[in-house]
Amino acid sequence: MRRWLLPLTFIIIILPSLLFAGITGKIVGKVVDKKTGEPLVGVNVIILGTKLGAATDKNGEYYIIQVPPGEYSVQATMIGYTTVTKTGIRVATDLTTRVSFALAPTPIELPSVVVTEKRPLILHDVTASSRYASRSDIARLPGVERSTQVLALQPGVVIATPTISVRGEGGRDINVREEKAKDIHIRGGRGGEVLYLVDGIPVTHPIYGGREVLELDVISVKEMKMLTGGFNAEYGQAQSGVVNIVTREGGSKLSGEFLYKSDRYTPKKYSFNTDYFAFSLGGPEPILSALGLSLPGELRFFTSGSVDLTDTYLPNHRT
Repeated sequence: MRRWLLPLTFIIIILPSLLFAGITGKIVGKVVDKKTGEPLVGVNVIILGTKLGAATDKNGEYYIIQVPPGEYSVQATMIGYTTVTKTGIRVATDLTTRVSFALAPTPIELPSVVVTEKRPLILHDVTASSRYASRSDIARLPGVERSTQVLALQPGVVIATPTISVRGEGGRDINVREEKAKDIHIRGGRGGEVLYLVDGIPVTHPIYGGREVLELDVISVKEMKMLTGGFNAEYGQAQSGVVNIVTREGGSKLSGEFLYKSDRYTPKKYSFNTDYFAFSLGGPEPILSALGLSLPGELRFFTSGSVDLTDTYLPNHRT
């Protein structure tokens, strides 16, 4: 019995980590002397605004893992060298972002150098047909309120929404779109062949499988990743595509958003009296700090919600 105890304990500890898809990225790079080109050992490389960082090894190389997707500023510091900060570093889910530095030696303290980095057009570690939509990309899309609408704008995606007949005024039959029964087809696949993940956890319908069952408000989405072919073995139970959504987290400061949209100001024949409200609130946990208590690490929170009111085709009916 004892000889099975150690393997069983190992499986129990390791197995939960295998059930989740990747929701973080990685930053790697090399730091060299700008004058001689020699690698620098012991350079501190940190991601500003987070607790993530690393030090370079004897080859001047470093790597930072488990970096949430988003846009960051990365700083390299070492005594006797100028501090260099690179901004606009984009980290995407399951991808490796390379950020290298060349530090100039200096005998006196000089102001830090800020370099705005641009994401390369070709990502060498991407092996699958993939599309990314960051929070800043989603914010630039007009009239987008939910994650399904972002997905519908990607190439190779078709959303089929069936219609049902409803008896209207005067006994006439009116065709109404049945939003709850819609299917998302990627590259001609069936609606049940798509794998949906939220923060790496599969979210599938218990009966229809991959049929879309969860629509998130874009105000709570940090990044959306869509794979349409050639995806790695970590994504199972998918045939036509994978949709991986990473939700937002609370920041180091208390912040919130409020969004309101309406079509009441358009001509009456084009208006459905639609009102859309969405809000978000996140930041450090305020209750324990107010009580003078503290926990190991940093505890943060994030919450969001929305209300959608619109007139349907049915008379005197409002949802």
